[in-house]
Amino acid sequence: GGEVMKFSEELFEPRVMHGAGCSFATAIACALACGVDEITAIRRAKAFVANAIKNAHGSNFGVRLLDHKAAGANV
Repeated sequence: GGEVMKFSEELFEPRVMHGAGCSFATAIACALACGVDEITAIRRAKAFVANAIKNAHGSNFGVRLLDHKAAGANV
């Protein structure tokens, strides 16, 4: 329908996260596969990834790794 929706989220430090984009896309796909509508799927995926970022682990490679377990299973 040509409609544009904006979804915002606060930025967390450090900004270098490994896997955030893939996790976000997968969370949306999983929610859609479970029959959730598109807007709710996006909102749930954003919350899931934001929590995974907040609880991320350090690594020896200069990036932080998402903690998917801490993110919860509300997708």
